[in-house]
Amino acid sequence: MIGKWTEIKPATEETQKICDMLKSDTEKKWTKQSYEIFKAIEYRVQPVAGTNFLIKVIAHRNCLHMAVPITQNNLHVTIITGTESWRMIYL
Repeated sequence: MIGKWTEIKPATEETQKICDMLKSDTEKKWTKQSYEIFKAIEYRVQPVAGTNFLIKVIAHRNCLHMAVPITQNNLHVTIITGTESWRMIYL
């Protein structure tokens, strides 16, 4: 259903590719840290005019939660949090 968030699902190859593409931007603009490990764990999506992703990522010893809107091949991170309450973001 358009506008409704999906249930939380295990990360897929697609979500890992999104994380790989955004790793450098995340390190430079958001966390100011470099990560050897940057692995997608879980995600959920919200279909809108594009698709919004919420992705839980293990970044070295940290857990990051990234909000990623994708519209017409435009991909960027809009928010990152380190809290465990990521499931509640945007509900």
